[in-house]
Amino acid sequence: MISASLRWLVAKGTRPGGLPIRLGVGAFGLLLVAVCSGATPPSGAIRETDKAGKPLVVVLNAPGCPLLISSTDSERLSAYDFNLGVVVVNAGLRPITFLAIRYCEYSGQSQVGSGFVGTAKGVIGSTSPNLGPGQSDEEELGGEHSQQAIERVEVAVDFVEFADGTTWGPDLYKNSRLLAGMRAGAREARAYLKGIFQYGGDYSLASATGAEHLPLEPPKNSDPEWERGFGLGKDTIQRRVRQAMEGTGREAAAKILNQPLDY
Repeated sequence: MISASLRWLVAKGTRPGGLPIRLGVGAFGLLLVAVCSGATPPSGAIRETDKAGKPLVVVLNAPGCPLLISSTDSERLSAYDFNLGVVVVNAGLRPITFLAIRYCEYSGQSQVGSGFVGTAKGVIGSTSPNLGPGQSDEEELGGEHSQQAIERVEVAVDFVEFADGTTWGPDLYKNSRLLAGMRAGAREARAYLKGIFQYGGDYSLASATGAEHLPLEPPKNSDPEWERGFGLGKDTIQRRVRQAMEGTGREAAAKILNQPLDY
């Protein structure tokens, strides 16, 4: 899905992968800033005020993290339905093009679910601006039903990419690899469609972009994250050019094929 910002959610553990994320976050409350690490929160961690029937929410803001989780919204969070809103703030000096927030759900000492939500802003296909210094963004984690009662949820920033191409974070979900594959797929798609347009004209370009997928494959032995990104990148370019052709025509399509990829 191409929108103001590109978002994806991957859940692991007891959750199915590739779930769509629901947008929209309600009123945000208590400010949370904690510095800690590990599966079990330390006694000094700052936690959300306990609410009857709701899991405890623990925010883990690592030392030196340029993106802080500043508040949470647990209005729709319950023991069996994981749906948590968070607000993140760019606490650094550089614009952010991509961010990923990870979460873990626990029942007692047992982990019953985990995953992340990733948001691409100034990355291929996104028309929303980068997250500048001091700016905030709203994210929604989860949207899933749990078979076991959730007693505690931990959330943390997993990965940040800056506009200058540098990155921060443990990147447990390998979003850096996904982004690399995404850009490679977009480059391949752009080169392929430019050739189609140059030698076959409008009709050939419309036919190519109207196909289910472009006939482009990632290199053999690509890792799963890179391969998934490759598919996202080529599909994004194909979709944008198709929409341009169906909308304002060849000039708009040509502009997309000649503009910088991260646009």
